[in-house]
Amino acid sequence: SGINAEYGQKIRDQINYIVYYPLGEKYISLLPKEPYTDEKVIERQTELLHSIAEKILSNELEDASRSNWSKDKNVPLSRIKSLQAPNMNQKQRGVHSQPAPEATTADDFFIVDRG
Repeated sequence: SGINAEYGQKIRDQINYIVYYPLGEKYISLLPKEPYTDEKVIERQTELLHSIAEKILSNELEDASRSNWSKDKNVPLSRIKSLQAPNMNQKQRGVHSQPAPEATTADDFFIVDRG
């Protein structure tokens, strides 16, 4: 039915969001303890969800929700990173995936909402 198809697509979009979330960027959880109230955070999350979904539809990115590697717990991290940043070589991905500096309350994408 239509509801099940929509729900299935939402789950696929969420899997792809998790896999292809930009390396080095503060992660905006799909399942926060409390709903986000910061419009910038909500807008960025929506933008990323749509952007990644569009790239999947245009075959620019592989649909991670339908990939065998997504079910294999023994897949090397380098394979996952190569999917997250396909245009970067291994050295660039390593630098890009370093943890971001500690966020402060002045950080636009600091996801702790103290609102």
